[in-house]
Amino acid sequence: MKILLAGAFGNLGIEILRVLSEGGHEIIAADLKEKENNGLEGKYTFRAIDATTSSSRRWVSQPLPRSSPLTT
Repeated sequence: MKILLAGAFGNLGIEILRVLSEGGHEIIAADLKEKENNGLEGKYTFRAIDATTSSSRRWVSQPLPRSSPLTT
């Protein structure tokens, strides 16, 4: 399953990210910044988002294009 996980590097998010990656899911890990050396490198795609900026809010609220990996 393809999953967008917001807050992926917070206390709870990192545990959810670990479980999802162990389950073989394709994950877009979204957060303010990527946590270094989390032991999950290569098992997710990182996307920097900040809910206080309009550009991040636009990215999250836009419909996915048909060619997006999340729509296949």
